[in-house]
Amino acid sequence: IPGIVALLAAVLVLCGALIATAHARAFILDQEEQETCRAAVRGASQPPPGTTLFFDDFLEFDMKTWRHEITMTGGGNWEFEMYNNNRSNSFVRDGVLHIKPTLLADSIGDAAVRSGFTMDIWGTDPASLCTGNFEYGCLRTSNGQNIINPVQSARVRTADSFAFK
Repeated sequence: IPGIVALLAAVLVLCGALIATAHARAFILDQEEQETCRAAVRGASQPPPGTTLFFDDFLEFDMKTWRHEITMTGGGNWEFEMYNNNRSNSFVRDGVLHIKPTLLADSIGDAAVRSGFTMDIWGTDPASLCTGNFEYGCLRTSNGQNIINPVQSARVRTADSFAFK
């Protein structure tokens, strides 16, 4: 379908699977999932089938709903990327959330990525605070043997702003 961009922003699980649409990010339980939930949680009221549990049309980037991860942990498995809160890496345009990788060398130079540079992303305000120091995620120094993650990207989630039962 023209204009629809496939995007994996997060995987949510509720008594089985939730259906995520790529463009509007609507999470919907179908009839079978509703029945699975009812059987699993006796006595709990469930929304009717087809009820939208979460929706974002991405007409703007809602910072109250979406939180950026800011860390150099590389996803926790030493990938060569860092996540930041930078409009070069994440932005909304025409109702679509874009996540775009960039090269760190374009901003600090290739030599700094490889040796003699300390990258400090501890931050000073809520929008820039490092969210994960695991595996040297907030402070790294390149020294010839260890390099600073050469790819910058974005990871956003609703972990602190949206929940359902």
